[in-house]
Amino acid sequence: KAYGPAVEDVLNTEIPGITLVNPMGGKDARANAGSIYMSSGRFFLPHPVLAPWVWGYMDQHERFPRSANDDMVDMTSQFLVRLRKHGDQLATAMRALRGKS
Repeated sequence: KAYGPAVEDVLNTEIPGITLVNPMGGKDARANAGSIYMSSGRFFLPHPVLAPWVWGYMDQHERFPRSANDDMVDMTSQFLVRLRKHGDQLATAMRALRGKS
């Protein structure tokens, strides 16, 4: 959150229309709110052979909150919380991208 405006300025040149999101609660609370997707088996990752970054991603999640690095956990939890709120809109957009109504 502290770096939001600076990051927005840099990214706006490469990704027009980026929107800042004001995180709600602390990282632990956000991770807990998003964890329902993971614990219910509704969260999928690519196989590490196809996406080697998955190993580090899973490692960071396994170590949370006792690790110095938690940015991927926080990013994921914010996405999942937003997905919960706007999931219908995302599903509609994905269908449109696939050419289905």
